[in-house]
Amino acid sequence: PEYEGEFGCAVRTFLHQKVFDPVTERIVPLAAFPADVDASQMDYLGRDLPEDVVIKVCTGRADPESFEPFEELGKETPCTVKPSPTGTPRSSRSKRALPIQKNVILNYITRPSEAAQKPFKPPFKDSSSSEKVVSPSPPINTNVDSIVATYTDSLHTHSPP
Repeated sequence: PEYEGEFGCAVRTFLHQKVFDPVTERIVPLAAFPADVDASQMDYLGRDLPEDVVIKVCTGRADPESFEPFEELGKETPCTVKPSPTGTPRSSRSKRALPIQKNVILNYITRPSEAAQKPFKPPFKDSSSSEKVVSPSPPINTNVDSIVATYTDSLHTHSPP
């Protein structure tokens, strides 16, 4: 019983995780809650944050852990430059000449064969229809009780050897 309850929480967390909607600039559940579910009772989905904090964090203007705003891009920040060990600036030092490499990736790239340059022809053609029929994907099952029941039934039917 305890395991099934925790598994149900995990399924609900996966189905109804909180995501940022950039159009409305709000945190919304990934999938809508069923009518018989009280979302306020699901504290395991995460705490609600003030709207201004949500916008700052989700648009990259505030730290997601401390909620402190990041520094503005135009501001100057003091920094110290360590002198190089030789005493000369790095940009004025001469660059070392590197040996020419013989085993480079370009040695392994060849021109495509004549067969590879021909247009692709499928091995057979469907004569009944010239258009490809795409079947719609089935709707996502958001009924947590049926997901938990299906999973626990599969546990009971597949016992270890």
